[in-house]
Amino acid sequence: MRTLHRTFVRFLVITAPLGLAGCGDSPSAPGTGTLGIVTTTGGVTLDPDGYVVVVENDTLGPIGRDETQLWAPYGAGPVSVALGGIAGQCHVDGTNERTVQVIAGDTIYTTFSVLCDPVFGRVHLGLEVVGEKIDPDGFAAVIDGRDTLWLTGSVTFSALAGAHNVELHDVANNCQVTPGIRQLFEVPQDGDVAVAYQVECADLPGAVSVETVTSGRDLDANGYEIRTNTGATAALPANGTTMLTGVPSDSTTLELLDVAPNCGVVGQQTPLRVSVPPADTIAVRLEIVCGAGTALEFDGAQLAQLAGSAMPDMDSTWTVEFWFSSGGQSQYQVLVGQWGTIEVATWRDAQGRVGLSAGLYTAQGPEHAIAGVISDTNAGRWRHIAVTYDRGRMTVYVDGELRMMTTGFGRSTAPNSQFPLVVGARIRDSLGTVDAPFLGRIDEVRIWDTVRSAAEIRTWRDVLLPAGTPGLIGYWALDDGTGPGALDASGHGRDLMLGTVAAPDSGDARWVAPGRP
Repeated sequence: MRTLHRTFVRFLVITAPLGLAGCGDSPSAPGTGTLGIVTTTGGVTLDPDGYVVVVENDTLGPIGRDETQLWAPYGAGPVSVALGGIAGQCHVDGTNERTVQVIAGDTIYTTFSVLCDPVFGRVHLGLEVVGEKIDPDGFAAVIDGRDTLWLTGSVTFSALAGAHNVELHDVANNCQVTPGIRQLFEVPQDGDVAVAYQVECADLPGAVSVETVTSGRDLDANGYEIRTNTGATAALPANGTTMLTGVPSDSTTLELLDVAPNCGVVGQQTPLRVSVPPADTIAVRLEIVCGAGTALEFDGAQLAQLAGSAMPDMDSTWTVEFWFSSGGQSQYQVLVGQWGTIEVATWRDAQGRVGLSAGLYTAQGPEHAIAGVISDTNAGRWRHIAVTYDRGRMTVYVDGELRMMTTGFGRSTAPNSQFPLVVGARIRDSLGTVDAPFLGRIDEVRIWDTVRSAAEIRTWRDVLLPAGTPGLIGYWALDDGTGPGALDASGHGRDLMLGTVAAPDSGDARWVAPGRP
């Protein structure tokens, strides 16, 4: 009789020739016992159809990989038991054929622990890619949801015998897969199976999602216009998202048009070069800041300043940038400086030419200053100035071009950050004594704690910079247009104060429009 679960009881009638005493027709026959056969199976490639029970060289019947069967009646005494039908990659741990001592009136168990080794086959994974704009990065073949192969062509690999699946991932939007992304396959033992994919790609246009975020004052109410290098245009709101469709794949340029004079794109220049994958969409975010389009004007008796100790010591490396327009005075005039650290000044020579000097200035006078003429008689022209310092080398750039350089520039005193950073004049002592005032306009002052390269200076001098730009420790765009101070756009909160005292007075630099071009 066989039970309904994994334990079976079988009744055998053993004939005399088998040499077993106590033959009968039930497990309760006098002088007989019951034989319990237990199988457990472990390993990798398991026997697919289980085994057979062999008693005294007689095959009695099948038994599963993990099963218990009871066979009876057997006369008390030794009985030879083994498993048959074991697959080639499997073996019984220990001795297979064994002798079991049957005890009358009892059930005696013997356990066969079967271990199976892995058996492999070969998978020939074919990949054919045809068409245009083929994905250059290839594809990912994911086997059974866990193992990944990167494909650029056909491959052959080993896999455990049995059922598997493969999925083709990272397929570009302009490509179609035949017969489908997912395929099922069976790997035969020590055999081969072929799985094939065909990927067909087409040159399809893509799209660009353009988000505009505008902040500041006097925003452009009419929004903007975006134009691609193919001539396609679309209207953009001051704040919102617009989708450009039908954009040719690969490299495309985007140009922002109809931007008000007091507004500028932050952190990047347009035309902006983007790469649009075929039949795909990329996102572009344009941050526009609008100011009053102003600058600070100095009449020879005014200034703006940052309180002492508010600026970190600029000792080994730094860059100072700004725009200025000279009013035509001949005397020495400080543009931007901090007493004992750095001072950049302008002057006019006997021929009326505009000169520039830069160096370290202390109570003992200039130390290792460099100076030279930067333009002919053209008072009122806006010039961009950048001065860099790199551990003894000072370099001056005018309108993005190298103009002066000196080496061996060493300081005889430590940086004096207790003095304020001043725009438009010099404060040279703790009493607040002001001298060398400037006559003209100054705009877009930036201070870095890094050395800017010539390429960086040329590229970014006309671009508004976002807060948090690495290395930017002070940034006054001077587009505030009104008020007693100028906000620091670097994100460090180092706001400038107009004049020498917080309350408005005649010493405050004036807001004027327009600012630098």
